[in-house]
Amino acid sequence: MSRLPLFAGLVILALGTAPASATVYDAFSDFSIASNPNGPWGYGYGRPGVSYTPMPDSTPSFFGPDEPGWFLGNSPFLVPLAIANRTGAILTSTTISVPANTMFVHPGNDDAQAAIVRFVAPEAGHYNYNVVFTRVDTADGFDTGAGVTIYDGNAVLFARALVPLTYGATVSASGSIELAANEVLSFVVDRNGSYFFDSTGFSAQITVPEPTSFGILGVGLFGLKLFRRRR
Repeated sequence: MSRLPLFAGLVILALGTAPASATVYDAFSDFSIASNPNGPWGYGYGRPGVSYTPMPDSTPSFFGPDEPGWFLGNSPFLVPLAIANRTGAILTSTTISVPANTMFVHPGNDDAQAAIVRFVAPEAGHYNYNVVFTRVDTADGFDTGAGVTIYDGNAVLFARALVPLTYGATVSASGSIELAANEVLSFVVDRNGSYFFDSTGFSAQITVPEPTSFGILGVGLFGLKLFRRRR
């Protein structure tokens, strides 16, 4: 009996049983004050596309329990900052209203104090990103609205103003990109003229697709070719 049908059957079986999974990096779920950077994520401030400094100060309870955050402790209002709302409820403080299970950032009062969340690619490969910026300040109609930008290194991938100036206004971006190991994606919220009322919800999921069944099929076909050559 030829072993060729058996080999082909094993390839088909592999295609049917191969799991469809991907590595997912989530800005909120991965948020930590244990270190900065924290794995591939970093929390800092700087002049967009030019400079970056890690936020030096952290606390497990910025406004209250279960509100860990990074911030600039020697600045007025402790901004720039990056905070995760893990209270399981809406976080409110003055004009800020942050939904449960949401991360938010706020820029400082200087063009060189934009709030920056960085993702450093752990390895070379294909990455998909899905990002949402949300106005979480309830002072509707006030200020100029934050500017939001995504950088690949110092090259702009996406840039918008977060308008209209109403609570819950969103700007979203998604796409795919090839990154080298240690290449940096920066997610930036700047003051856009004035830093008042610029609290901005930030959601980002970055996924690395696993090899698909087509890749497995390619391996199988290559194996069949070798099998035939040996015969």
